[in-house]
Amino acid sequence: LNRDYIKKIKEAGIQIYMLDSYKGEEEGPLGDVVKMESFHPVMQLTRHLISQGMKRIGFLNESSSLYESMNDRYSGYLYAMEKAGIRPDADIVMPDVDSSTFYYPETFEKIVEGYEILMEVEVCGNDSIAKYLTQALRKKGIRVPDDVAVTGFDNDEEDMLSPFFTTVNVDAKWLGKRMVQCFLWRIRHPDAPYEKIAVSGQIVIRNSSCRQKKG
Repeated sequence: LNRDYIKKIKEAGIQIYMLDSYKGEEEGPLGDVVKMESFHPVMQLTRHLISQGMKRIGFLNESSSLYESMNDRYSGYLYAMEKAGIRPDADIVMPDVDSSTFYYPETFEKIVEGYEILMEVEVCGNDSIAKYLTQALRKKGIRVPDDVAVTGFDNDEEDMLSPFFTTVNVDAKWLGKRMVQCFLWRIRHPDAPYEKIAVSGQIVIRNSSCRQKKG
């Protein structure tokens, strides 16, 4: 929801529960938050790629500076790169694409057209991004994962392409259960400080991040 709209709900005296939150809320939290823990899984994914000898590792995501979970994914990528002593190439790092014009095939075709030199692998902020990117690469005759490896996030069956993507499994049912628990706890403790609960996920290694050895 729009940030200002959330504030109006709060001002009306309505209790707020959020699945994720805006990054850098200067006035503090507006309600309880249950979110996916995104920093460590993406850090582990990036390390998985680095362990295969990959160094030209790109990052593609929407609104990393706006939403906390998206920013955590970008931070996890940057942390793994820094610890490995690899400097990200600005030409293949796009963490802040505008989501309102993002999820269209033609957008990803333009992104691929803009690559002067292909990355070895693209770390994507979610499986939808990984799917659209893979389709745009294949349209240009670029093979995934033989030419470019790709990873996603969510383990979303709708966007798996078979399944195919190395990703992070998000247990949506458990997130929902945790949200209900948060709601019931808040009813019993209305004056307690707001809480932010991060639910961990597990990386799932599949073919999209494991390129065939050449030679």
